[in-house]
Amino acid sequence: MRRSIPKGQWRVPCTHPDHPNVTHDLSEFAEGAPDTKVGMGGYKWGGGFRGRPGLLEDLIPTIRAKHAKDNPNFFQGTLLHMRTLFRFLDAYERVLDGKGVEYQSVERLHQLTGAHLDMMSKPGPDEAWVAAGYSQARGARTLILDAIHNHDLPDVHASTLLRWSRLKRVDPPTQEEVASLIRFLRSEVLAIFVRWRRADRLASAGRNLLDVAKRRDGAFVSDIPPPTEADAHATYRALIERTGHPFPNSSMLRQAMGHDVAHARLPRWWPHYTDGDAMEGRRSGDLVTFEDLAMGLYPNASDVNLCSLLCLGRSAWNPSTLFSIDVNNWHSQYDEEATWVFAPKGRSSGAYQYTVSRTGERTSVFAVISALIERTAALRTWLSSNRTAHPTPDIALRSPWFGVIGSRSLLFVVEPGVQHHLNRHLKNAIARHNESPSSKMQVRSMSSGDFRDVAAAWVYRNSRYSMWVTMILLGHKHPSTTRIYLDTRAARQESHLLVKSVMDDVFEQIDTTQHWDPTFTRAKVEGVEMPPAAVARLHAYRSQRTYDGSICSDPFHPPRHIDPTHPHDGKKRCIQGHRCVASKCPRAKVFRESLPWLARRTAELEWNEQRLGTVRFSSSTDAQDLIELRKTLEQWPIAEVEKELDQWRAKLRDGTHRPLRLAGQH
Repeated sequence: MRRSIPKGQWRVPCTHPDHPNVTHDLSEFAEGAPDTKVGMGGYKWGGGFRGRPGLLEDLIPTIRAKHAKDNPNFFQGTLLHMRTLFRFLDAYERVLDGKGVEYQSVERLHQLTGAHLDMMSKPGPDEAWVAAGYSQARGARTLILDAIHNHDLPDVHASTLLRWSRLKRVDPPTQEEVASLIRFLRSEVLAIFVRWRRADRLASAGRNLLDVAKRRDGAFVSDIPPPTEADAHATYRALIERTGHPFPNSSMLRQAMGHDVAHARLPRWWPHYTDGDAMEGRRSGDLVTFEDLAMGLYPNASDVNLCSLLCLGRSAWNPSTLFSIDVNNWHSQYDEEATWVFAPKGRSSGAYQYTVSRTGERTSVFAVISALIERTAALRTWLSSNRTAHPTPDIALRSPWFGVIGSRSLLFVVEPGVQHHLNRHLKNAIARHNESPSSKMQVRSMSSGDFRDVAAAWVYRNSRYSMWVTMILLGHKHPSTTRIYLDTRAARQESHLLVKSVMDDVFEQIDTTQHWDPTFTRAKVEGVEMPPAAVARLHAYRSQRTYDGSICSDPFHPPRHIDPTHPHDGKKRCIQGHRCVASKCPRAKVFRESLPWLARRTAELEWNEQRLGTVRFSSSTDAQDLIELRKTLEQWPIAEVEKELDQWRAKLRDGTHRPLRLAGQH
């Protein structure tokens, strides 16, 4: 008989400091979940499953230890992974029941096997279940393996998950498209700043109607000029000062004027927009609403999301990192013209992401965040004394992504990990961009994470494919993380069309010249033009480069002491290219890129010395050549030289490179 389960056994209190009152209920995994769900979470509900209290009992200690500290939005991912597992187990057991196969139902953790984990990632027979996506399968596996380790159970072995199996093969936006979208976002953010400055200007010129209004059947006294939009802005801000509330409503206005507060209508004399002076999106004759007045003073949800999209495009950060900025510690001076902007990385404890932002530019990351902080200072001050006005006051107080939903007089803050709304605003911004008459190109559909992918691909390509430089941009701590990122995300920015252009160029070269030169293909991919003069210079450079990596200024007329048997007929090349540097030929020039070839020749001579013996080797010209080569290599850093030498020594040992023999004869 199963022991009784204490009340509250399936509840996991959240230990995240920003969400002290949140408790996660996991009882659905013990009691079962319905086939349909109404309300929150019902839109993408994947179907019901039966409860497995024993399995949940084995998993919940690991969930409490590892995931209780997660942001509630991240914890939803853990619930999704568990639902994927439970639905698969139900479908798998139904298939076995239908075939009349005897099996052990999975009721406890030790009954899960590697076969279960493998099959969960693959489609079921006759579509009995849908293959779990990579992230869901990985999350479920990680939870199960951690729980097995915590319970000291035997290891479970499963095949490696295929990351590529569910990757969408869709061409992402190009660098030019993203640049065009960023310029469009700049214009929209500048329009927000213009709206705020306009409201400030009107408020400074308007009258405080709280002082000049006199009630006479709800109308103004005849000798007082009719109220204007400027008066509305001035009155709204005066009402804030009088009530102490940063976003008052019309009832507060009526109360301050001594009017009846039984209804919330604005007075009949309240200002309307006039011809030629209406706020953008309003027409002449429209009422100046309190929502309009709040939009002139504070950022709204649309403003915050547009500003965050622009900052994502200009910083190459993850959205979760951008939304983790703390207004109390987020920037420091870089130099006279730039500022460091930094934020904690949500999934990397103690690590920070950095970017450099121009200080004087109006739409730089630093300027945009500074403007948001300045505009929400009054909201933040009020919230510190009225913490119940927002469900997560600690996040709101430290976040610059903060504002007011004017239509409902509610505070709004973007929390780290909540990105669905951001992609919705991005989709709308792309639509506006594509419909704009000034747009010179159409931007294809993208997500907020594509800003980072495009930036990483651009830096990776323009740094000559340096993983180190790309790692610095992305703020990764380990090269392996950058390698995985490039393999799975940023590499696709190279585009399938770009891959096609590479193959087209390869076949075109072979068809035209019966030869493929990768230098020309790479130049084409990187947009570098190769005019005939540049091609001629390339061929000349290659023809003058010798075996030891030096450049010979005249390979057809070598000095007599270098190549004594040369006919000097202007047709034959010098055959002492392996000794240009070692013999101190006056026509040899050594460049920085000569290092690999000099290291190769040095390693060959060392290899010869080991096989000939010191006595025989010292009596040959090779011994003096080796001395001269080693002196020449002293011009490079020791670490670079040793790295090149080690590579060639290894190739000589394993036979992938054979040393030069019988050189120097016509």
